[in-house]
Amino acid sequence: MKRWMILLLCLLLVTAAGCGKETEETAETAAPVLSQELTALTYQNGTNALRLRLQEGQWQWADDPTFPLDQEKAGAIVEQLAALAELAPVEVSQELSAYGLDKDTHSLTLEYGGEAKTIYFGVKGEGDNRYALAGEEVFLVPEALVTALGVNIYDMAVLPALPTVTAENVMSVTLIWGEGNRVHYIWDGQQWNTGSQTGAADLSAVMDVMGRWALAGCVDYRPSEGAAAICGLENPELTLLVRYKNTVNTTVDYTVTVGSPTLDGEGHYVTAGEDTSIYAMDNDLIQPLLDAIPAA
Repeated sequence: MKRWMILLLCLLLVTAAGCGKETEETAETAAPVLSQELTALTYQNGTNALRLRLQEGQWQWADDPTFPLDQEKAGAIVEQLAALAELAPVEVSQELSAYGLDKDTHSLTLEYGGEAKTIYFGVKGEGDNRYALAGEEVFLVPEALVTALGVNIYDMAVLPALPTVTAENVMSVTLIWGEGNRVHYIWDGQQWNTGSQTGAADLSAVMDVMGRWALAGCVDYRPSEGAAAICGLENPELTLLVRYKNTVNTTVDYTVTVGSPTLDGEGHYVTAGEDTSIYAMDNDLIQPLLDAIPAA
């Protein structure tokens, strides 16, 4: 029956009433304990796969433990799994194939307490639910949980912060584009100069971007060979080199490379600093940088 689901609830919620364990955990401390009891999960839907495991109290992407996984997002998925234990089996009148439960391409495997249990998902059912098979029982699982499990792992990345560069700490800006075209601007505290030419450019729009820029998303973590070329980063539209003073008055050189537009057209592929990962940056931040390229 649904013995294993009841056991799962006990392990997830860790309550004295549910599991027969003595605990001094309060309602405020229940959430972190919940995520410590489940040690691994593997979800696959035939196209994407999500594999998470718990190591020393932190959730990791099993495919690459160095991936900067957002612990809040991982914990939110784990917390939703508690809903599984509240489900009751439903009566079905047809063969499992009628509910899409005769295949093993869409599943969730939970590891806890030295055991592994697998749920197989089928087609959508009544309401906002999906048929699921656990052991020999059929359940209706909230579609919201299935959607949460189907997240792209890169959407769970903690994005690196870009440095805040303002008129108070900027020293110089260099733009590189096309076939070796380059212009170097030096900030004297009042205006931008290049070579012997003073007041050479108005970079106020560039400075506005550098004062608030941020990455929109992770596209490829530790990209494989050829990924940079596909994203237009080997022959970028623009390479921006900025020199500035950080909060401890140390001179820092920082580079942002702008590649081709993203597939959805809402931004461009970029790399930032020494990080080789490929990210996306929104067009409202990219366009002022491209507009700063001097006319031919």
